[in-house]
Amino acid sequence: MKIWIAYRFAGADLVALKEELAKIRAAFEAEGHSVATMIEDIQRWGAAPMSKEDAIRELKRRVPAHDALVCFYFDDGVSSGRSWEAGYFDAKGKPTIMAVREDVLLREYEFALFRANGANAARDLPSVVRYHDYSYVAKALRA
Repeated sequence: MKIWIAYRFAGADLVALKEELAKIRAAFEAEGHSVATMIEDIQRWGAAPMSKEDAIRELKRRVPAHDALVCFYFDDGVSSGRSWEAGYFDAKGKPTIMAVREDVLLREYEFALFRANGANAARDLPSVVRYHDYSYVAKALRA
């Protein structure tokens, strides 16, 4: 599958984020998936600064080429961008998966957007995956 990866960017430690995204990419590629992210594949780690509006336009342009979205929750931080991406993929009839690290506690309403996506059921994909390592999430998408 071709997977779009979403994550919390605002306030993130970019060095740590880069390390986590590299681990995610390796785990998903090991399972035969390809992945893309906003910061790596569009913004090139800040080499090509872009406004929020330009980033949204670019994401909209790329959504048709992706089979699903996986939103990673490394912590309990709020992310309007990650939520927007999930809503947009859902509106386009694409599966959205909420990948929550097993030690992260979220509020029940945060799961609602993901549980309501009918595309997940149609493709026999989970809506929410609790994980301890990224390979667990990548394997869950092989359905």
